[in-house]
Order: sequence, then structure tokens, then C-alpha cells
Amino acid sequence: MLSVCATVVVSDKQAVCGLERFVYETPFTQDGRAHGELGEQFKRKTIITTSHAFPYIKTRLAVISREQVAHSSLCLCVVMTQ
Repeated sequence: MLSVCATVVVSDKQAVCGLERFVYETPFTQDGRAHGELGEQFKRKTIITTSHAFPYIKTRLAVISREQVAHSSLCLCVVMTQ
């Protein structure tokens, strides 16, 4: 079973509640290295959905779904400019 443990730091004026989806990005290349030449770089965006909304009474929440989207360097540039 996959679980997520999130630590959120907020200021006095911010309120964070009701979070069920978390996104993180990981760089990679097709040959398995984390970094490479500009044309070889890709970025994998992973979106996970937890069983309960954060914050919850437990510190670890079960992950109920996971989506992965890979962006090439050209597509990544277009996404970042929007």
C-alpha cells in the first residue's frame, strides 16, 4: 500500500484544508539519468489522490489513485510559459 505524508507550512493568514490531490514533478531522460542535454530532458508530473482530505487526524494517508504525465523539453517550455 502506498501512503503519503504531507507537511504543509503556512503563515498566520493562510488556511490550508480540504486537500486531496498532490502534485510533484521529477526530471528524467529516456536513458534513465536524472539530467542530460536540453533536448534529452523530460519532466514527469505525478498527481496522487488520497483517501481523505488533508489535514486529517492521521499523519499518513492512503493513496487511492496516481496519474503520471510526461512532458518533453519542448512541451515543457510551452507549459511553463502559460
